[in-house]
Amino acid sequence: MAGESRRQAPDLKGDLLGQGRSYSFIQAVRLLRLLEQDGRGADPESFLAGKIMARPLLSLGFPASDISSIEELGEGQASFYRITATFLGLYGASSPLPTFYTEDLLDEASEDSSISRDFLDILNTPFYRLFYRCWSKYRWWTKIYDEQDPEYVGRLLCLVGLGHDGLRSKLPFAFRLLRYAGLLTQFPRSALGLATLLGDALNIPSLSVVPLIARRVRIPQDQVCRLGAQATTLGEDCHLGSETMDCMSAFRITTGPLTEDRYHGLLSGEPDAVLLGSLVEFYLQQPLECDLELSLARDEVQPARLGQDTWSRLGEDTWMFSGRFPEDTATARFPLVLDQPSAQLNHS
Repeated sequence: MAGESRRQAPDLKGDLLGQGRSYSFIQAVRLLRLLEQDGRGADPESFLAGKIMARPLLSLGFPASDISSIEELGEGQASFYRITATFLGLYGASSPLPTFYTEDLLDEASEDSSISRDFLDILNTPFYRLFYRCWSKYRWWTKIYDEQDPEYVGRLLCLVGLGHDGLRSKLPFAFRLLRYAGLLTQFPRSALGLATLLGDALNIPSLSVVPLIARRVRIPQDQVCRLGAQATTLGEDCHLGSETMDCMSAFRITTGPLTEDRYHGLLSGEPDAVLLGSLVEFYLQQPLECDLELSLARDEVQPARLGQDTWSRLGEDTWMFSGRFPEDTATARFPLVLDQPSAQLNHS
């Protein structure tokens, strides 16, 4: 059936059977396995044993590719694929045995007989199964995507700090974090790492993180200056008043200019906003305060509309103007509420 681009979807199975020589052996086995109804996630051993019969090419000619042909034999549940390969066989151009073995089989084939070849194929087929198993053993993407091996998935989840079922149950997007294992295993955490994680997860290339946001914080009572008692060393711990400037405990996430849909999707309570807060919460190692600054493109801004679902949230998407918005962008800034204890638990 044609898609939106009016191009016909390719017949992958037909291409494999008709142009098998265009594929490598590993690629062909993976595609055939995924094409099967129960291929993805099924035991690779049962698929290789029940659906794949591989044998060498009976020829002394120089092979042009890994595969000479792919055939589908049988019908229904009893069907299987016969792959004629050009390597790793007891006969053929790559055989470790003397050439006369292949020559005898060629003579036998010229007489329309294949008894000797069929016997050798009983020994050949396990070689190809072992070859595929050796190739896939340390390639984690095949273990996770093709085979959905729970042991390998569990190891990667441990890398990102989600080795326990209890932690994963708190994050509905836990398996999506496997994509960011490289970022989540880097210490210490960085503004660039957080911006990369959020920008990719939310598909917002313009997202950035600004660290060291200055703000006034209240001085705890046990640190307030008391003459003759505590915090009295000038230039070190002595501060006058009940507040002081601090640049170490807050950062800001900025993004934009955004379209109307993306802007409203990041407002409090929306799915993208919930995902944003959860990712920030999971990435942080220390309890920091966060501001979210959203910029809306000038042409996307609409005047305030009382009683409507949009353009009526004070402090988030309400602007009073007539005609065209007077500035290049409309910006709203509000605190991003994080559940810091949960963030600490995820990294304990």
